[in-house]
Amino acid sequence: SYHKITSLKFYCEKISRYKSKNNPLEERTHLELNVLINQITKKDTQIIQLFKLSALILQQSSIIRYENFKKQFFDNCTYIDSEHSTIFTFLINGLLLLNHPNRLEELYELQQFGLKNNLFVEYDTIDSEDYNNIIRVYCKMEKLDLAEEFIRTHTPYLHEEPNVLENIHARTACQIAFAKGDYHGVIENAKRINLRRRAYVIERYIFSFKAHFELGETDYIFDQSRGFHDYLRDNNSIQQLGDDYKISYERFHFVLVKIVQFHLEKSTKQDLIDLIFSYKGLIAESKWLFAKIELLR
Repeated sequence: SYHKITSLKFYCEKISRYKSKNNPLEERTHLELNVLINQITKKDTQIIQLFKLSALILQQSSIIRYENFKKQFFDNCTYIDSEHSTIFTFLINGLLLLNHPNRLEELYELQQFGLKNNLFVEYDTIDSEDYNNIIRVYCKMEKLDLAEEFIRTHTPYLHEEPNVLENIHARTACQIAFAKGDYHGVIENAKRINLRRRAYVIERYIFSFKAHFELGETDYIFDQSRGFHDYLRDNNSIQQLGDDYKISYERFHFVLVKIVQFHLEKSTKQDLIDLIFSYKGLIAESKWLFAKIELLR
């Protein structure tokens, strides 16, 4: 059983890395994993079964697979010790791969479970992306008291270089300010995101676009358009994340421009909604865009 667990964990971690960068997995890896999965029987332990479900949903995600994995996880979570806690990470990653109709609420539920059971802190350290995602979900669900409490309790577990910490704190401040409707605060905090830390610059652009739009300062969206698209095209950090990631933000900006030009182009709200739906979920900040479309007259 030790061999099966370590092998399944290895493949799950490999698939997660590839999927996070939108890179295709080699056919050989799929074949090796399928051979391993076929060796697992009902006689194997619940931990092995959960790692199998992890591999299946990461390999080919579906809502049915996610719901089954989630049920099995919660039914057997008392058997999962710290050595196998990556199963929880794979469950979250499996959800993130889905265009789930209630993804935000599902993420909140999983994150609350993870926080209650101390699954995000390991060796006195929290991953910076987990940290940011928890705050993002709290803010999007307008649970600012929980977001601020989380920042107080979990910021000490961030162990990063000072310049990285500054960017983490800046984007956290942007999340909180945006949720509070403090759009000038969003713009000021976005300026703190260091341009030399290229991986964070996408958030500097997105926060700034949204805040200027909310303030009615739509010229900014056009003034920064060229720099934004040059950044998406030329930045190695973005290229490593794959075409889908880049395209989702290009489409965000395109739809935002369409919203600004709504009255000039004589389009309808339904035209804009149909445009977003035509992208089949591959568009950044779609929920916010839908909300802005609903406000159009």
